[in-house]
Amino acid sequence: MYQDDRLEGVFKCIVEAYIQTAEPVGSRTVSRMYPGGLSPASIRNVMADLEDMGYIQQPHTSAGRIPTALGYRYYVDRMITQEAKRPADLPDAHETLARAQDIEDVAETASHLLAELTQNAGLAFVRNLSRLSYVTDDGLASTPGSDALHRARTGDYHRLYVDGARHVFGQPEFSDIQRAQALLRALEIKRALVDFLEKGINDDATHVYIGEEVSCEGLREVSMIVKRYTFHGRPVGCLAVMGPIRMRYDRTVGIVSRLADEVSEVLDEI
Repeated sequence: MYQDDRLEGVFKCIVEAYIQTAEPVGSRTVSRMYPGGLSPASIRNVMADLEDMGYIQQPHTSAGRIPTALGYRYYVDRMITQEAKRPADLPDAHETLARAQDIEDVAETASHLLAELTQNAGLAFVRNLSRLSYVTDDGLASTPGSDALHRARTGDYHRLYVDGARHVFGQPEFSDIQRAQALLRALEIKRALVDFLEKGINDDATHVYIGEEVSCEGLREVSMIVKRYTFHGRPVGCLAVMGPIRMRYDRTVGIVSRLADEVSEVLDEI
């Protein structure tokens, strides 16, 4: 599909219409959206090609088309511009985070901000700080405990804050009771989710995981956008947004990226 303007144009219309409406997209809808115009018959031919390539599917006979996980991956990797992915401008975030008293307060506040800004579930993972060390000014190894992080309630465990799960459960994708129950169990148990999020600490990229790429039981029907944050250059946790695979990736990537950077800055100031 890459560099085929007609295929990409029709595909982009399908993805963006489905993200907005959560309804399968028909050829007439695409015809109205497609720049320059294409007849519904021509669009149906393009849709057939996209379906053969695995980028869209027909959920049931006589329905329009919806993107597949492969299609969303193509959309995220190839069709969202770097300008759209750049960190969002969040003018009040730093001030709000700075009112927190310690790393756990910062993380909990960040999870709430993510939920409100994206209307999805906001997650903030705090690593087990007792396993971390850094070199102090006198050259001695030290664990960043209460002195370094102002009353951080550290211990031999990780912490995970989740805010706004109601936004996810309110999406049409989770009107199916079995799908909703599986997601609820995953959020309640948290262990697998914590293990998954800890992998996002390994580098400074903003990661987008779609559907089956979220390797946690009960979370194969969601997407997650994850970015780590640091304390004086050392990774101590990560932020994430969890939502339906039908997610506003362009806007959400920028929000997660910016807020993680803001958290790092605030922790350095504590």
